[in-house]
Amino acid sequence: MYADLRTIADYLIDRLTPRFSCSEVYHMTVKKAAILDVCHMFMNIGKGRKSLPFGHGAGLHPKLP
Repeated sequence: MYADLRTIADYLIDRLTPRFSCSEVYHMTVKKAAILDVCHMFMNIGKGRKSLPFGHGAGLHPKLP
């Protein structure tokens, strides 16, 4: 799993620029995880539950206080 996560991270690092939105980065990540056949484990927090992609980008929105 570590090797797959590293592959995804390297894939993103090689392609990202400031023009990408957080949602675009998320979708690129999910797509790469699907290609690697690890999408079923992506954002998995156990017992069939998935983490919601919320929080990290919230402070970047210019209209939020």
